Amino acid sequence: MRPMYQVPSFNPPGLPLQNVNKPATVWTTHTDPNGRKYYYNTITKQSSWDKPEELKTPLEKALSKCHWKEYTSNGKKYYYNEETKVSSWEMPQECKDFLAKLEGQKNQTTPATAASAGTAAIKSDASKTSSIAKPAAEIPTLKAPATIENPLLSANKTAVIQGNSVVIDFKSKEEAEEAFKKLLKDSGVKSNWTWRDAILATGHNPMYHCLKTAEERKTAFMKYIDQCKREEREEERMKLQKERQEFRAVLKQRTDITSTTRYRKYMENLKDEPTFLAIADERDRESIFNEYIGDLRRKEKDKFRIQRKDNMEKLRHILRKLPINYNTLWKDAQILFKTCSEYSDDAQLQTLDPLDVFSVYEEHIKYLEDQYNDMKEKQRMMRRREERKNRDGFKELLKELRNSHVINIRSKWKEIYPYIQNDKRYLDILGQSGSTPLELFWDTIQRLEDDAYQEKKTVMELVKTYDIKVTPDLNFPVFLSKLPVDRLKGIEEAVIHLVYDDCVFKAKLKQREEKRKEEKRLRKKMEMFRYALKKVTPPITIHSTWEEVKPLIETKPESQVLTEENRIEVFNKFIKRLKEKEELASEEEGSIIEDKERSRKRKKYEKEKERDKKRRHHYYHYDDYEDEKKLYKKRIDDRIDELEDGELC
Repeated sequence: MRPMYQVPSFNPPGLPLQNVNKPATVWTTHTDPNGRKYYYNTITKQSSWDKPEELKTPLEKALSKCHWKEYTSNGKKYYYNEETKVSSWEMPQECKDFLAKLEGQKNQTTPATAASAGTAAIKSDASKTSSIAKPAAEIPTLKAPATIENPLLSANKTAVIQGNSVVIDFKSKEEAEEAFKKLLKDSGVKSNWTWRDAILATGHNPMYHCLKTAEERKTAFMKYIDQCKREEREEERMKLQKERQEFRAVLKQRTDITSTTRYRKYMENLKDEPTFLAIADERDRESIFNEYIGDLRRKEKDKFRIQRKDNMEKLRHILRKLPINYNTLWKDAQILFKTCSEYSDDAQLQTLDPLDVFSVYEEHIKYLEDQYNDMKEKQRMMRRREERKNRDGFKELLKELRNSHVINIRSKWKEIYPYIQNDKRYLDILGQSGSTPLELFWDTIQRLEDDAYQEKKTVMELVKTYDIKVTPDLNFPVFLSKLPVDRLKGIEEAVIHLVYDDCVFKAKLKQREEKRKEEKRLRKKMEMFRYALKKVTPPITIHSTWEEVKPLIETKPESQVLTEENRIEVFNKFIKRLKEKEELASEEEGSIIEDKERSRKRKKYEKEKERDKKRRHHYYHYDDYEDEKKLYKKRIDDRIDELEDGELC
């Protein structure tokens, strides 16, 4: 490592060496475009409107103990107490008294301080005289290279003097860049400066060359400008924030401001308020005022909402204690709760909006309806449970009758009714919803039939195997005797009887079908015999008798297949039909004559009508037309009477 020598008396341009042992502060002072000072911490990168303690003078430190701070608005100073939130254009008396006290203490220490200063001046002059009197050979010779301490240099960098120039040496590029930014800051470079302006302000300083190239210096300059703009924006934001807080604190102290207060009408009351005047932009003033009014409105709404909620809860409590049921009308409910002392004595409750009152009433009625429906549902469930128990009890009764062989597959309701009519299980099921006792009985019979299906099938196979002929008049004992007893073990007699009933029913159906077919064959034979009667010669008339016709037809095949009784029956019907035809023919002949007469009269009527029409046209031009018209009308009326009497149809 190169040897380093400290030269106390050498002071290169831009590198002041006064107070080299005094540590540099981390706070720097700046002024915004409005002339207001703020402070920036180079380590934490934060800015503050409040002056740091380490930069305060003894006087400022003493004033801070009084809780008063001094501010400047538009070039005019005012004072603000952070505890009481009170502002004043004049210095408070408390501060004046404190300053007077400090001034007295300062006057007491002035003589001692002056004596010390005189002694120091004499020593300084002597030192200067001694230095001048020394010959040139006694002046220490400077050796290069030598190191120079400078507040701009940290422990990681040194300034090396080579000849008549100083070379700055840094351990890293980042440190050199930070040193260059500090140079810009110390030189008063602003965010609106150009690169050329910065060169003119810092080019003479040796620290300007801490970065090797112009490109690096310009890059560091741009970063510095961006940082300055961010700091200015932050400072502006903090300034506005503080002004807003102070202004809102003043607004909060004014009791005459309500949620309906307008800025334009109230601004005259704030014209002498320092915190109001501290905000330069009129739009910001109005915005802060409107925000405060908005907060008041929200608080009022919250208060109103809480009060409304409490009143509605009170009304619910009152309605629960009143004799109101689910079908109480609104007008009746109003009378009940308005006459209640708990409601009438509460003035705040009576301010509740009528719609809210009705809403609470509806809510309460809905609650009562739900309670009523729940109760009815519980009753319905209990009733259904009870009905189910009753049905189960009756089913148990039917099961007992089935086990005691009172009920079998052939049982009828009227047969078991005497066994159950006085039983409690039967009486309990009467009149309830769901399946009736009769339906449950038939369900039991159906289950018995389903269970006996295989047994019925076995008995039917035995009937077919032993070729048992079942006729409609065959009785059950005879039918049972024809079946093998050893094959009927385990089969109830009721099942066998059911098979017997099925067989008898089928036999009756077969007999009925055979009878129908026989009657059909007989009708066909009788029809053929009737046709033969039409062919008898001489023809049969309505005056012919069976004795006269019998010899003429008894030899025909159609006559021989019928009995005498059947032949007489067909003959009588044949004669009856001949008589009906003759009567019908006579009626038709008379009808034809009547039709001809009716047609003749109609034609006559139409001719007379046409003649009257011509006559009416002929007499139209004569004076006696009216008389003729009356005569014609009379004739027409007479003709209508004749038609009504039935002369014409």
